[in-house]
Amino acid sequence: MSRNILNIILNGIFNFVFIIAFCLLIIILSVKFTVHFKPLYYHDINKLNIESVSDLSRNEIINNYNYLVNFISSPENNINFKIPSFSDSTEGIIHFYEVKSIFNKLNYIFYSCLLISVIGILLKIKRHDYVFLKLCSIILISSQIIILLPIIIDFNKSFTYFHKILFNNDYWLFNEKTDPVIKILPEPFFFHCVLLFIGIITTMSCILAIVFLKLNSPKNKTNTALRKKILIKRLLNTK
Repeated sequence: MSRNILNIILNGIFNFVFIIAFCLLIIILSVKFTVHFKPLYYHDINKLNIESVSDLSRNEIINNYNYLVNFISSPENNINFKIPSFSDSTEGIIHFYEVKSIFNKLNYIFYSCLLISVIGILLKIKRHDYVFLKLCSIILISSQIIILLPIIIDFNKSFTYFHKILFNNDYWLFNEKTDPVIKILPEPFFFHCVLLFIGIITTMSCILAIVFLKLNSPKNKTNTALRKKILIKRLLNTK
């Protein structure tokens, strides 16, 4: 195998890994933002009548919800789960620990993707190669179409299938009698979370496309070429 062919293969592998890492970085960031965007839940307390369903005051509901978000997003593993206003079954507690484990794994993936993305972006900027922005935009918007279609057709089935993929048990099927916390986590709220997530990804996809078009415009290419010539002249003059 010639050196040129080897370089082409290695460059192709790097580009593939970089683009996937960059897309995953944006997706995980969107997940994190959605989970921590508490105003959405605060709005849904009124919209979904959670106070009347749960027989708790708004402040109590907020306190319990904040506890859940802080618990699953905390990097600490040795935390005893005890939601303030509810009793919990063993299965319910196990489920929340499983959700926490998923978020901890997402953090490892996030930091790995962040490192790869930073290195990749710096190299791409150095080479004035911005095609990755276009490719990532296409991948992200395509993934949202794939996610959105089954949700529009039947959110309930999609929601169930999603849980079956992530969990190898049925502990996520809460019973109001043994796990009354489910009263403050109605399914429509998760639907709103999915819409927010899709909205963020779609926005990011559009931003990437706009940045690519701007950086790849003939005017910008001309300016880049002129800057290169000026830099080369300065380097030659210093010598």
